[in-house]
Amino acid sequence: MIRRRIGNTNLWVSSVAMGCWPIAGITSIGVTESESLATISAALDSGINCFDTAYCYGYGGESEQLVGRVLRPHRHEVVIATKVGVRWDGEGQHARSDLSSGWLRTDVEASLRRLRLERIDLLQVHWPDEAGVPIGETMATLEQLKSEGKVRHIGLCNYRAAELDEASRLGTVACLQTPYNLLRREFEAELQPWLRDHGRGAVVYEPLCRGLLTGKFDARQRFADSDLRARRSLSAKRWRAS
Repeated sequence: MIRRRIGNTNLWVSSVAMGCWPIAGITSIGVTESESLATISAALDSGINCFDTAYCYGYGGESEQLVGRVLRPHRHEVVIATKVGVRWDGEGQHARSDLSSGWLRTDVEASLRRLRLERIDLLQVHWPDEAGVPIGETMATLEQLKSEGKVRHIGLCNYRAAELDEASRLGTVACLQTPYNLLRREFEAELQPWLRDHGRGAVVYEPLCRGLLTGKFDARQRFADSDLRARRSLSAKRWRAS
């Protein structure tokens, strides 16, 4: 497996990472715990060393828990990335970003416990704040978490170029995670040039557009109402999905 460095960090990762959203059962209808654990192990055996998860992959951090169970014995062989800042409503129906200092700290401490880690390799803000928190407060908290040894590197997800620019002036942003595939190419307009010019890394998600580019499906395919692909637009609007 080819290894690539994330931006100018010391993180060298497999060119193909494992995205751990489906293993929590939200997007994979009928997935079992044994299947999820076996999938993580198979990815590790195939040479994948980067595993990307988040608190809200699941309604109680289920994905992080599964990743922690399998990868703890391989801690020094892998790069574990997770995402913070998002909380579910009381019914688990709507996720909302709160990047206040108190919530970020609570989120990070909980992720460390679930992942069975002392330090998170790549801590990513899941998406921009929706609670009116100044970006300066968010970046200051993230930098403090780094200085305390709980985080190695900071990344952002689903940010636009102008937002990236502001955040990078207030802290050290290692990379951006964003959707990019043959059907969703808005990344090429502003984000790709910004990352290149500033020496930041790009971590793309949904390169196969949730399976639509695998060759498995044709125009006759109809997805069940419980499948996100039945109701998600492929427009350039910011998705709150990964």
